[in-house]
Amino acid sequence: AGTCDQIQAVFDSNIIPPLMQLYDDAEISIRKPIICVIFGAVSGGTSLQIRFLVAQGCIRPLCDILSADDPRIVTVALSGLEKIIMEGETDAKVVGAKNKMTQEIIMTDGPKKMKTLLNGSNETISHKSKKILDTLFPAAEEE
Repeated sequence: AGTCDQIQAVFDSNIIPPLMQLYDDAEISIRKPIICVIFGAVSGGTSLQIRFLVAQGCIRPLCDILSADDPRIVTVALSGLEKIIMEGETDAKVVGAKNKMTQEIIMTDGPKKMKTLLNGSNETISHKSKKILDTLFPAAEEE
């Protein structure tokens, strides 16, 4: 993941917008490393850095990759989404509003894809998906 200073250096190089564009046009073999970059920045980043990543569009790729056949990358994406949701909860409590990051995940069909993962053979992924759905998306379970 790197330190917050290393993550900031990546942001300062303005590499995130082209990575998001590359993700849109890339094959799965290129998308996986991009997801790992996003996860590394989310997992080791500050609140401000996480909000920057969300503003750059990182939620959609994390939700999109949940359909991949690679359990490792799906687990990485779920962990990234979980961290983003927690950051959004903190922001929501400070301003007394809804979690905007959760809303964006819902709009990109994240919960729908997580529900599909509940029926998979990978217990870790099923458990992580259920945990996210149960604790952070109570309204989404009714969809």
